Amino acid sequence: VPMRKAPGVGLAAPQIGVPLRLFVYDMHDGTEGCVANPELTVLDDTPLTAEEGCLSLPGHHYPLARAAAVEEDDPAYFARCLQHETDHLDGTIYVDLLPRRLRAKALRTGPLLDRA
Repeated sequence: VPMRKAPGVGLAAPQIGVPLRLFVYDMHDGTEGCVANPELTVLDDTPLTAEEGCLSLPGHHYPLARAAAVEEDDPAYFARCLQHETDHLDGTIYVDLLPRRLRAKALRTGPLLDRA
């Protein structure tokens, strides 16, 4: 699986050319699963900023604020994964969410493998 070689935490179907609203995840604590047709509900919109990376822009990490919780009893890191992978299903990559100057820097620094 490409996400394990990268190493990554999640991989959305559109990232590998599969037109489904589906993603898989494998958290660092061993929690893994598959999510189909996600509909996230923000339970805590307190923004938590952390470094985020993506298999679509390998080797680069940038700070990005995300909602603290989107599912019942989810740790913040898992909430970030759910939001990141759902963004892929909606045609957005995390670089699109960065402030303009940081986004421009990110797009200059390396190849964007896939927008999905």
